[in-house]
Amino acid sequence: MSLRTMIRRGGIGLAVLVAALYTVPTASAEPTYPTVSGTTHYAGSTYTVTVDVNPYWGVGGIVKFEDNGILIGTAIHEPDIREVSIQWTPKTPGQHGLMAYEETGHGGAAYRSWGPNYIQVSPACPAPPPPTAGTYPRVSSTAVYAGTAYKITVDVNPNWGVSGIVSFEDNGILIGTAIHEPDIREVSIQWTPKPPGQHGLMAYEETGHGGAAYRSWGPNYIEVGQACPA
Repeated sequence: MSLRTMIRRGGIGLAVLVAALYTVPTASAEPTYPTVSGTTHYAGSTYTVTVDVNPYWGVGGIVKFEDNGILIGTAIHEPDIREVSIQWTPKTPGQHGLMAYEETGHGGAAYRSWGPNYIQVSPACPAPPPPTAGTYPRVSSTAVYAGTAYKITVDVNPNWGVSGIVSFEDNGILIGTAIHEPDIREVSIQWTPKPPGQHGLMAYEETGHGGAAYRSWGPNYIEVGQACPA
């Protein structure tokens, strides 16, 4: 191998080594503290606000949380605790600047802060009118939203003493069935309404003798609100 070839090959190897040494790895996105639970935020709903106090500081203290400069809560930081949190219920829509400060137990001098983290809060999620109380099929909530699961129940009354199948319908579409044993008072299914608007819930019970329907419940008209995640 000629000297020129050795130098050329050595130069390539050196260049690759230098490039590897000076290549900066892509940094992962760090969460912005104080973090807030949920991806969409509404006035009147409650969320968890958290800061990573990092136990390696080894110092206990009090962490104070503020919303647009107003104190909204405090949390105790013990030396062996990694995160501290409070519950926060924004009252007004708009931009909320969240900050947190930690103070030592020695004179109250603030020595760390987090934020601001600007959270956009939407107007309160509109609540649909409640279902009629006691009307079967009964729904397990006073406000029903699209995309959320609820329990639908009928009182089959064991005094009939007959087993059967209870079929549940939403606007005429079968959404589930439940077995009625003679000693069971109520039967239920899980229901997740998809579109907002009015849903007419019905239930029918059939005997085990030829499938003839002999009882029905409803309709119970439920107003389903637009999906409003916490």
